[in-house]
Amino acid sequence: MKKNLILFFILFVFIMTAIGCGSKTKTVPVSTHRWVDDGEGFIRFYTNDKQNYGSRFWTWNDMILKPTDYVEAQVKKISGNPNYGYGIIFCLQEQEDKQFYGVLLDTTGYYLILKAAGNTWTYDLAGQKKWYHSANLYTGYNTINTIKVVPSSEKPSTFIVYFNGKEETEFSDSAYSGGKFGFIATVGDAEDEDFPNKPVDIRFKPLHFKTPKQVGTTPQNFMTNSSQLKN
Repeated sequence: MKKNLILFFILFVFIMTAIGCGSKTKTVPVSTHRWVDDGEGFIRFYTNDKQNYGSRFWTWNDMILKPTDYVEAQVKKISGNPNYGYGIIFCLQEQEDKQFYGVLLDTTGYYLILKAAGNTWTYDLAGQKKWYHSANLYTGYNTINTIKVVPSSEKPSTFIVYFNGKEETEFSDSAYSGGKFGFIATVGDAEDEDFPNKPVDIRFKPLHFKTPKQVGTTPQNFMTNSSQLKN
């Protein structure tokens, strides 16, 4: 009888140990890296922090552009909800960091054009709806798309948008011109993202944001200015 009790005890300890080992899960570190150099020529935005659900983040360069200057950059998304946008902002006004235009993409081949005026954001500058599909955009994660915005020389207050070297659309609005250039990243709500397991990880590379004779910049120029807004 005593022997049976000992065997039962050993078996019980073995089972409990096995269950305990099986229940252990790997802890994923929670972190946010806003607009840092990724070491490969891109600027990186990264977060898997639940506090950032439903937020929009943007950064900008201090250079003041002329109304005739065009802007161009490469963007790609490594991970995160495929339907939340990322892209460039331009004509950001010196006196107010929530006044600008933006062109955002997602990983499924759609884009939107926005106008930020304080806490009021308008998303239908290209027409009558928010998101538009483009055959000129490449789809998928870790896929580079090039965005270029050129002020029209023929139509006042009009901007021409190019994707990967091909003209896509244009929009007209007289609120902003010149200003500063930067990048924007949006983070989905709790039901749309899977933090901390799947982070929002997006990369940006400035190609051109001055007159044709003054090309390019370094990622470090974009690390000093940033802002955030909850949806």
